[in-house]
Amino acid sequence: MYADKEAYHCIMLLDEYGDDVLLIEADGFDYPRYSMFVPDAKSIYERYQTSEPEQKLHDMIKDTVERIAEFAHTGKTDFTSADNNRH
Repeated sequence: MYADKEAYHCIMLLDEYGDDVLLIEADGFDYPRYSMFVPDAKSIYERYQTSEPEQKLHDMIKDTVERIAEFAHTGKTDFTSADNNRH
């Protein structure tokens, strides 16, 4: 469990047969400092799950957008897919 610039990361306890979850965050301690009951969270979880191909596509799109933004800041006007293969 930790926090970064985008989110607080916690543990989500999901019952195999139920739809509700518990979110638990320790805030750096050895025990749960904060917890939250979230009703019907299983539907939220399932809606936002992505497959590996979907995640790869998302990453490619994100990389392309970041590259275009980089070009915009440097004044470069010619963009090709070959420019995006930086790996």
